Amino acid sequence: MQSDFLQRPVVPDDLEALLRIERRSHPAAWTRNQLYWFLHRPRVTFHALTERRYPKTPIGFFVVADAPDKLYLANLAVTPAWRRRGVATFALRELEDIARMRGRPAIVLDVQESNLSAQLLYRKAGYLAVQVLRGHYGEEDGYRMRKELAPVPASSPR
Repeated sequence: MQSDFLQRPVVPDDLEALLRIERRSHPAAWTRNQLYWFLHRPRVTFHALTERRYPKTPIGFFVVADAPDKLYLANLAVTPAWRRRGVATFALRELEDIARMRGRPAIVLDVQESNLSAQLLYRKAGYLAVQVLRGHYGEEDGYRMRKELAPVPASSPR
């Protein structure tokens, strides 16, 4: 089944749009310099989320750090007008595909205690809270969530 969305590598021309999305998505938003920094880090991949009809216009993004035994979802943001339309769910499926292609058996992420909609999204996608992160978001606690991925059988076509 073809999705209405695409994910592609972020290019420098995307940064202003991503900064606007980030500012509308997180109370303690990453700065322009932080976004730029992540764009140029080794073992970090930065993915734009777009509508299939307009592949150059980001409607969201996610940032992934690669570790030997897992992928770490460092950030996921969707512009408010596109929330609750399946963009974040699409991003999580893409993230799982990336993890499997890289041979990573798990995905880990952190989420603010007050971000109930994100927690529900992650739980629905199979993530489990594995640790309470006291004061991780300044005055606010967070949760570390993890999803173990089933290996893709060698005979399965991809």
